Amino acid sequence: MSDTPDPTPCLETLLSRWGRADALPAIEPGWVESAREPSFSALPLPDEIGESLAFCGMGDSGLEAPLLEIREALAASRALTVFFHHTCRKAFLLDEPTSLVAWPELTVEFGDRCRLPYLLAALASVPITRRRHRELGIPEEVTRATCRDIPIKEERSRMACPEWRGLAPRELGWLRHHVRGSAFTLGRLQFLPTPWRWNLTAFTDQSRSRFLAFLADGETVTAEGLLPNGEEGAPTA
Repeated sequence: MSDTPDPTPCLETLLSRWGRADALPAIEPGWVESAREPSFSALPLPDEIGESLAFCGMGDSGLEAPLLEIREALAASRALTVFFHHTCRKAFLLDEPTSLVAWPELTVEFGDRCRLPYLLAALASVPITRRRHRELGIPEEVTRATCRDIPIKEERSRMACPEWRGLAPRELGWLRHHVRGSAFTLGRLQFLPTPWRWNLTAFTDQSRSRFLAFLADGETVTAEGLLPNGEEGAPTA
């Protein structure tokens, strides 16, 4: 048996086949490195797919069988396996954030199942998130609630394109917060513990478990306390 690694698939050829040669500059950085990781592939094992679907609250979605078929198709092609692994690396495995807006819809390969590979990529993040949360001592119910971001993003993708199940590739980037343990869902809200960098003065009242934020002069918010995002009539500090 030869120890020579398999040749790196040509990304330009792959993108040209998909009619997206224009996306090469955005997708190419790190491609060779992704292809040179023979000891690790982000492609989840078959029995992990159903487990991760159930953990995310998608156990009754009817997607396990189609996702298993997508996994089999990806695993049968080195070029597609490397593309999948590269997608996961750029979305949530590498330290630097990467926008996946340029990533193609895989209609040439998978037809109306073209977004299922990206949902499979999202599910590949679930075991990593669960391990990281255990290391941090995060309760499993919080991890489970956090991973329910995935069906929420799947539903949002379907609202934009009802005939396709799965995720739009741009939805994957948020999952880097999951795998790093830097985002948690508690009740209706999601929290990112980060250094304060907003133009507000904030105080905590620990005796009454309250948090108060005061706007700087000239700043505006909506009646719900949110940034106005161009809305008129928001109150001004």
